[in-house]
Amino acid sequence: MIKTKRNTQALSQAQIDYCETVWDVLKEGHDFIRLDCTRASQPASLTSYKPDDKTIYVGANVFPAINTTDPHASLSVLACLAHELAHAERDKLCIRRNMQGIEYYIEEVEACLHASCYLVLNDYDRQQLYLCASDILCLEVIGYDN
Repeated sequence: MIKTKRNTQALSQAQIDYCETVWDVLKEGHDFIRLDCTRASQPASLTSYKPDDKTIYVGANVFPAINTTDPHASLSVLACLAHELAHAERDKLCIRRNMQGIEYYIEEVEACLHASCYLVLNDYDRQQLYLCASDILCLEVIGYDN
């Protein structure tokens, strides 16, 4: 798992509603993916895509950390959900990696780059996804030691 400090506080109903609004904009043409926000009201819950049920589970960490320069920790809600949608699209295309060891990090890099192509993203979100991919590549993949 990528070591980063994103939000850990449980989301309010207004924040959950915001996530659902963002998803409505992002999901256009991706009706095969569900969004589940039930865990978002739990502190320290994680956002992730689960291929078994084709669902993106929204956790507290869908919101970025405050006052950070870490590209992954500062991804916007839109960029974070786009990253998870990229995992879902890659799964639908049968682009699958072993989610252990170095393959996990390579999948994360590729999902960041894939997500950066969504037209709904602004330049800042796209840049943060590039930086996130670069950081993972430099810190985790190149420096990876079995």
